[in-house]
Amino acid sequence: MANQLAANPWLIDTKSDTPVYLGTMHNCQVEYVDYTAETNIAEVQDRDGRVVAVLNGASDLRTVRTGRIGWIYGLRVPLNTSLAVANMPSGRLIIYFE
Repeated sequence: MANQLAANPWLIDTKSDTPVYLGTMHNCQVEYVDYTAETNIAEVQDRDGRVVAVLNGASDLRTVRTGRIGWIYGLRVPLNTSLAVANMPSGRLIIYFE
């Protein structure tokens, strides 16, 4: 599958060290869904590589979400987290914004 950026919310299932989006987003909320193990982790960074959100899998594999983050300056879902762990080994991110 490929990222869906045509409408709000965005569906992100592809990781890359290249930013998905370079602009500014307001009142973002990120959800981590469809992951397969409670040890899965998804890290979202801004365009400059600063960590914006870390979502850890839950023992009952339920959706985990950030709540409203505020302003995000670009969006990147890197191949590895800032701790050099495989980022988002399964599942996808749903990103809501205004």
